[in-house]
Amino acid sequence: MNTGIYQITNLHNGKSYVGSAVSFSKRWKEHLRQLYNGNHHSTVMQRAWDKYGEAAFGFKKLLVCAKADLLWFEQRAIDVLKPAYNICKIAGSVLGYRHTPEARAAAAKRATGNTNRRGRKESPEYCEQAKLSRAMRKNCSHSEDTKAKISAAHKGRTIPADHRARISATLSGRKQDPELVAKRVAGCYREIISAAGTIEKVHFAKGVPKSEEARVNIAKSQALLNDEQVREIRSLLSLGRSCRSIAIELKIGRAAVQKINLGISYYWVS
Repeated sequence: MNTGIYQITNLHNGKSYVGSAVSFSKRWKEHLRQLYNGNHHSTVMQRAWDKYGEAAFGFKKLLVCAKADLLWFEQRAIDVLKPAYNICKIAGSVLGYRHTPEARAAAAKRATGNTNRRGRKESPEYCEQAKLSRAMRKNCSHSEDTKAKISAAHKGRTIPADHRARISATLSGRKQDPELVAKRVAGCYREIISAAGTIEKVHFAKGVPKSEEARVNIAKSQALLNDEQVREIRSLLSLGRSCRSIAIELKIGRAAVQKINLGISYYWVS
């Protein structure tokens, strides 16, 4: 078999890199190609290669295994050997990898002026799935232990002065596109017919009256529960159940049950 776990060792200082390969020979050739070109994904090993040269590095097989077991054995080898040249400490994942400032600058330069997604419209199926995902996240509530941990993690947390200064310097003097500002301002007005019969533009802040039908349609479009669920909640409330117990049983927020009980929400469901 030519599939398994390998190790590349720096014979000068003993530091190493651990990886998995479907073909040992092909993987070693790929490492050599990247190192010779100076663009190896492990920047620390690339620097060591540039410093000590090819003669200081050796390649050896650690374990021969089936292809399906590669990631499992690779992770075990990383945990035991703790290779210094592995930037990513989780096999098959880039978790923990940090791009160099040069790489980030190059990526920013490539993205400048990118208009590939401008004006792009997603399919109805994608929009429906996104709406469902948002609703699931909205209905998902943290446990009391999780809330306590989040609170403790953020308690007393402050932004360093140098970080605040960088944010201030970045936003200082920044101006939005005048066309965008004009478009947003124009969207804040609605045309209505005044008492004199003339057409006037009224700002939202001054109040644009909506019909009852319009308000109901807006509420229905934002509703997360269907009519049957609302009727079930009302039935449980009529039996004397508390809002908290209903919310726990149906896995929804207690505030939603309270609003149904008070007739604030879902008032159109008979």
